[in-house]
Amino acid sequence: MLDKTADLEAFLAEDALLAWNWKTVNCCWFGANWVRRRTGKDPAEGLRHQVNGVRSARRLIRREGGFVPAVRERLDRLGFAETDTPQLGDVGIVLAPVALSIGRFADAEGPNGELGVKPEVGLPVTGAIMAIHNGFWWICRSLNGHRASTSFSQIAAWRID
Repeated sequence: MLDKTADLEAFLAEDALLAWNWKTVNCCWFGANWVRRRTGKDPAEGLRHQVNGVRSARRLIRREGGFVPAVRERLDRLGFAETDTPQLGDVGIVLAPVALSIGRFADAEGPNGELGVKPEVGLPVTGAIMAIHNGFWWICRSLNGHRASTSFSQIAAWRID
């Protein structure tokens, strides 16, 4: 297996080639796909083919008891420890600001140009979303690629080893 930095860069490059798709490529599956890739454990097991649009995504979230409780329960059940100090490769739930949903929030890329994060792209939702920590800030999946920011407010995070 690649070291975590190289693996994250490869994961982001592969994911960036995929068009947004509610069934397979969205802000929730982004974090779940990373966890599955790194550990073989799938926090979205049994849920992946239940979503085909925004309405079915909302129904699923309601049925699971809400986004944050559902993610927390699934990651806890799989044995991932919560952390207040996320590190490279950890996953979390962050708040996407309203401005991000209309594509006016941009931090571009890391201090050394790492990970090729695209600026000025929007998310289809605001509020709690899944993200992956790159050691500097949170990265999430948007309609048009990845977004990264130090301004995402962290709700919860889990150590992914």
